[in-house]
Amino acid sequence: MHRLITIAGSLVLAGCGSEPMSAEEVLGQADALERPAPGLYRTEAKLLSFEMPGIAPADADRFRNRMAGLAAQPQQQCLTPEEAERGFEDLLRTIGEDVNGLTCAFEDFATDPPALDAVLACQGSGMEARIGFDGTADADGLDLEMAMDASTPLIPGHSMQLVFDVSSERVGECPAAQ
Repeated sequence: MHRLITIAGSLVLAGCGSEPMSAEEVLGQADALERPAPGLYRTEAKLLSFEMPGIAPADADRFRNRMAGLAAQPQQQCLTPEEAERGFEDLLRTIGEDVNGLTCAFEDFATDPPALDAVLACQGSGMEARIGFDGTADADGLDLEMAMDASTPLIPGHSMQLVFDVSSERVGECPAAQ
């Protein structure tokens, strides 16, 4: 489940918008969601759409293939009973931390269990992005559509829009420690 934000962090090119929500507001909303069950999770992402206006089609295809390749690599992660008991708290607390010069905060985070709707804004190093999350989360996983709109002079065309389908499913117990 933590891979969701890792995927987003790998792709984020930062953002702006309305006033960020406080950590307490976000955690209060997240607390309404069912806590994930301990166990082994498999997380997958599929690139649904990719737009990079203003660049040559061959260059856009190259970037699209790169993004699709990153997303196509399923990840597995073990969620311990202690981590599961904290729900999404650890994950949400790390989002605002400075990663690669980017600072992120939620502009919106609303839940109506099992539904989740959120907007994450990031900025830094001349980059801005807004990432929308819309989907569901329950004890056995999550299924989200993640839409990102990013802008920076560091990428050809200076902007891009991506949409991913991200799913994380509990696939069993964690392997025994060796």
